[in-house]
Amino acid sequence: MNADLFLSGCGVVQYIATDEAQTKGSCTIFPKNATETIKDGSSDSWTLAVPVEKTPKVFGGIALRSASPIHFANVNAAELQFFLNKNTSTYCPSGVEGLDCSAFNSNQTIFTQAVNSTTLSLDVTVPGGQQVYVTDCDEKSGQLAGELKFTQAHPAFTPGPALYEGFTISAAGDLQFENKDWFACPINEPNSGYGIWSVARLEGSNAGEGCLGFSFRVVELDEKVKTAWQYS
Repeated sequence: MNADLFLSGCGVVQYIATDEAQTKGSCTIFPKNATETIKDGSSDSWTLAVPVEKTPKVFGGIALRSASPIHFANVNAAELQFFLNKNTSTYCPSGVEGLDCSAFNSNQTIFTQAVNSTTLSLDVTVPGGQQVYVTDCDEKSGQLAGELKFTQAHPAFTPGPALYEGFTISAAGDLQFENKDWFACPINEPNSGYGIWSVARLEGSNAGEGCLGFSFRVVELDEKVKTAWQYS
């Protein structure tokens, strides 16, 4: 593949990208009118790194907190928020022509994050997607800071201020928000499990009785895994 190139001060006006360059993400730059001998490896050539497009990371999550009722519990989406020890809740509209709901994931919570992004989404097909966020404090609505939630499909409505940026994966493989881990706090309703709160936004002294600190370990999945239509 030949293409024009201008590099100020280098006198280079053309490069040739080999098949290897297209698959490995690098190519060799040659001076104008370079001969085949030079192209085959002369010291008169230079190398230019060409980034390879990367696919988004697709993953589930489990809680790590040894000797506790939440250890190895799945992080699940339900009721527009996230839980441990509570089942995933999904929705797919029935009776829609051309929509086969059996083709979608219905019982597993799957996240997706673009390369170098600090925002996080649920892996869904519904138009508009569903974003993950942490609540910000709002005295007017009574919303507490730090709860891990996700947006409703279509309108992307949130009942109060939402923090969408700050999600990263640590070197150890843990999802964090603003470089900190999470609390799991029991919900005082039968079979409701534990809600999930950001340590970065909820100080330990305010976490509440029975709350447990935990690590959100990322479990990478094949990018071809079934998406949900939407989480509910």
